[in-house]
Amino acid sequence: NITTANSGNHPTGESYVTSGHTVNGVPGIVPDPIPAMPTLNTTFYDQQIALAQSAPGGNQYLSNIDLAGSTIYVHGNVSISGNITGGGAIVASGSVSINDSTISPNTNIIGNGEMSLSGNTNIQSNSILYSPDEISISGTSRISGSVLSNEISVSGNTTVYGILYSWDETISLSGSVYVYGSVVNPASSSYSGNFTIEFDPSYLPSAPPGLAAGGLSLVKGSWKEL
Repeated sequence: NITTANSGNHPTGESYVTSGHTVNGVPGIVPDPIPAMPTLNTTFYDQQIALAQSAPGGNQYLSNIDLAGSTIYVHGNVSISGNITGGGAIVASGSVSINDSTISPNTNIIGNGEMSLSGNTNIQSNSILYSPDEISISGTSRISGSVLSNEISVSGNTTVYGILYSWDETISLSGSVYVYGSVVNPASSSYSGNFTIEFDPSYLPSAPPGLAAGGLSLVKGSWKEL
């Protein structure tokens, strides 16, 4: 079921529910054919994590570094702060913590454990955040790109330009959260507080590895933000 409560407003767009469910207590319109849920092939990310697991063991703290288009593999947990420039990738076999960091465009951050973003963090255009576990975003964060995880929670004063994609569990939004792009989630979601979701194709990034762009475009009968 889809319920818009309190002072919530859905000014434009369409809400679809499957047969037997409702939109604010009224039977919804079932599209024909029912759109397929976009799926993520995680092969690319699994391969990157496997490379991190084969690196020398040890947690790392990364701050104010130039990736220069290269990849840093960490067999352990990684903490990130300061300016990360040059594009490239940081891959950890464990958890990833990002705090008060500015990360340049075209940077992939991949972890095999929980990933957290906090403080005044700015992830710039066409970047990818990936965790098979959970990604939590708080503080005053600004993200431009793709956020891909089993479970995603966004709170604080956060702005996302791009994609929030959860393939199994849920996406929760609370606080003053703005999403310009697309939210894709197969399970029950909880959205509360002063949040705004606006589908804007101009903010959608290039399709991240493993995720077909067609499932996130504004086409009649496809999944789109609510």
